[in-house]
Amino acid sequence: MKVECIERGLKHLTRGRIYSVLQSNGEKIQIINDNGSACYYFSYRFKRVPEAAIDRRAKIVGKSADIIVTDEIGWNPETRGPQMANPQARTIFKYQVPTLEQFELDLPQDAQLIRIAHIDGFTWAWAVVDLRKPLASRKFRAFKTGATIPDDFDTSAYVGFYLIYVQMELGLYVFEEK
Repeated sequence: MKVECIERGLKHLTRGRIYSVLQSNGEKIQIINDNGSACYYFSYRFKRVPEAAIDRRAKIVGKSADIIVTDEIGWNPETRGPQMANPQARTIFKYQVPTLEQFELDLPQDAQLIRIAHIDGFTWAWAVVDLRKPLASRKFRAFKTGATIPDDFDTSAYVGFYLIYVQMELGLYVFEEK
């Protein structure tokens, strides 16, 4: 069974995302949250989503989490309200970035990343994108302050820097792999 988070402000969950249910007792459901942990939540915070309704283009994030991100693929007026603009050309979009040392993003071809930041427990990237172009998978690497960068790694495609706090403050420098 798949459920969509309909409540704002739930710790480690994103409103508008669709999650796979591991267990359910009617009142509570167990899902894998955005951090990859199995947690119980009250079922009224979600709505059931038929498998057939899930967009086939949705990107699965993580191998074990089976989290399907729908809000970066298309606009869902039920969870995001009416769409105020319908850009058909170049625009700036925001994408959620996994806090990993190596990750991939599916962006429109030739997208230009202009900013990366860690806000309220999530990492985000902003990019100038042309929505008329097809999606392309791009690879990125993040290095901590003081970490060794391999000699053969090209650091010319610098994307940005952001701070996270994991028992201590860490600075991550993000580069696109060429």
